[in-house]
Amino acid sequence: MTFAACERDVDARALVVVCMDIPPDQHPFFAAHEEAMDLAVRADEARRSGRADEAFDLYRAAVKREGDALRCVPADKPRTRHILTESVRALTLKSADAARVSAKDAAVT
Repeated sequence: MTFAACERDVDARALVVVCMDIPPDQHPFFAAHEEAMDLAVRADEARRSGRADEAFDLYRAAVKREGDALRCVPADKPRTRHILTESVRALTLKSADAARVSAKDAAVT
């Protein structure tokens, strides 16, 4: 399958299905990845609102769910695995940053 063929599909879920060439009913990573992204959005909102403890908890939950998604991707899909690995890394860094802010806030009060 060429990139051009994938590019025509505007639905992100269908795009991954087409590009990975795996039947949709064999994509347990979708639920985990979508939940991870929802948690990350909530964590970003909490961080912007100054709720560092909540942001930390949400980022850690997002890391776990993105890791679950990563474990569902077959080894013969290195690009997808790499993207998810980078997502886990970025979420881990964000959670560490939220933990630092939370610790700093605790020291001030």
